[in-house]
Amino acid sequence: KNQDKSPQAIELTFNPEIAPWALLFEQGQVYDALPPPELEKVKHHLEEIKVVLIKRLLSDQLPFIRVAKRVFTVKDLNWIYERLIGNGKIGGKAGGMLLAWRILERANHDYGPDIAKHVTITDTYFIGSEIIYEFLLQNKLERFIDQKYLSLEEMQTQYSEIVACCLAGKIPNYIVEQLRDVLSRLNGRPFVVRSSSLLEDHLDYAFAGKYDTVFCPNQAAEQQNFDALLDAIRQIYASTFNPEAMISRQKHGLIDYDERMAIMIQPLIGHQYGRYFL
Repeated sequence: KNQDKSPQAIELTFNPEIAPWALLFEQGQVYDALPPPELEKVKHHLEEIKVVLIKRLLSDQLPFIRVAKRVFTVKDLNWIYERLIGNGKIGGKAGGMLLAWRILERANHDYGPDIAKHVTITDTYFIGSEIIYEFLLQNKLERFIDQKYLSLEEMQTQYSEIVACCLAGKIPNYIVEQLRDVLSRLNGRPFVVRSSSLLEDHLDYAFAGKYDTVFCPNQAAEQQNFDALLDAIRQIYASTFNPEAMISRQKHGLIDYDERMAIMIQPLIGHQYGRYFL
């Protein structure tokens, strides 16, 4: 873990595919800090580290990775990781948003005026795509996982039961504790809880509007605000089984795809004027 710029410090001596998060970020940041002549010698190592981080955090889609590895820095990927709650990826909607953000932030006069200083996103938090499996197993709801193979009529008949079961489900305790910290960081701002499934904002299939987004005013007592956040997460998990989404997946030949639901929590951008938030 020597931080000098000697060949020993910049030579990659581990397999990134199986390396722990901390080692990947540490070595990646060493490379990012190198002057251009030195960076040129190890850019293949840096690219490998970024690809591993992108696959863990964002997407396995090769077309997405080809673009993302040129756009994201190790610092960008660490920003995402620090806001990740639980395990898994942050989902397609979140990944598409972040990729667009970083592309638009770049000053590239070949494509028009420099708008970099005008582009930003709100301070977002991500619930990893693996947590929905923990939620389903903990609440004995795994019997619903094969809903996608039923007929439309069967899915529609059972959907109300799935929604009721999900809304009554318990979110894993360690996730609940991290969510309390997120609510505290939101500091009374209204926020939205947004679906970010692995298929949303897919490069070939947008899946726009198939899953739920829940607005939380965040203006009641602290416990009520927190309960609303948990209920919003449960509602989005339930919407994973929305028959319309299942039919769209069938239509595009994606019914066998392992569709896991990540979630974004985003405060609204604006200001309070009296009793209104604009």
